[in-house]
Amino acid sequence: MASECFLVGCFLGYDIVLAAIFALVTLALSIFALRVSAITSERSVKLFGFGFLLISLSYFAKAFFNFLVLPGLGSSVPTMMKLSFVLSLVYLGAYAHMILMLAGLIVLAYMTFNVKDARILAILLLLGFLPVIISDNPFAVFYLLASLCTLFIVYYYVKNYFKKRQLLSLMTAVAFILLFLGCIHFFASSMNPLFYVLANMLELGAYVLIFINFCLVLRK
Repeated sequence: MASECFLVGCFLGYDIVLAAIFALVTLALSIFALRVSAITSERSVKLFGFGFLLISLSYFAKAFFNFLVLPGLGSSVPTMMKLSFVLSLVYLGAYAHMILMLAGLIVLAYMTFNVKDARILAILLLLGFLPVIISDNPFAVFYLLASLCTLFIVYYYVKNYFKKRQLLSLMTAVAFILLFLGCIHFFASSMNPLFYVLANMLELGAYVLIFINFCLVLRK
C-alpha cells in the first residue's frame, strides 16, 4: 500500500505542476485579453478573456484540490475516514475543474457564433452543466462535450487563418487543434493510461503555442 500511494502521489505531483503551469499561462492570456478589450471595447476579445479566465480557474481548482489530496496519500495504513476524506476532495476537485473548464470552452465557442443574446449563452451553459452533473459517467460526458466545444473553436480559427494567412492566426488554430486532440485522448484514457499522458503532452504543446503567440503579440 505504501509503494502504491507513493506512485499515485508522484503522478499526482506531476498533475499539480502541469495544472499550475496551465493556470498561470491561461491567466496571463486572460488578463491581456481583458486589458485589450477595456481599450478597444471589442466584445469578442472580452469574451475571449472571460473564457480563458474560467479555464485558468479550472486549472487552479485542479492544482489546489490535488495538492490537498497529497498528504492523505502519505500514510502507509490509511483509515477508512481518511480514504473517504481523500475521495471527497478528489471528486470535489474534479467537478470544480470540469464545470469551470466547460464554462470557459462554452464561452469561447459562444464567441465564435457572433451572436449577442445572453440567453443563448445561458442555455448553452445549462445544457453543458446538466449532463456532467447527472451522468453516471461524468468524466466521459465532460470530455465528449469539451471535444465538441473545442471542435467549434477549431473550425472558427482554421477559417480565420485561411482568411488572413498570418503566422499568429496559424499558431492559434494549431493550438486549439492540439487542445481538441488532447480532449479526444483524455476521453480514451479510460482504456489505456498512456492516452492520459499523451493528452497532457498535447495540452502542454497547445499552451506553449498560445504562450508564444501571446509573447509575439506583446512584442508588437
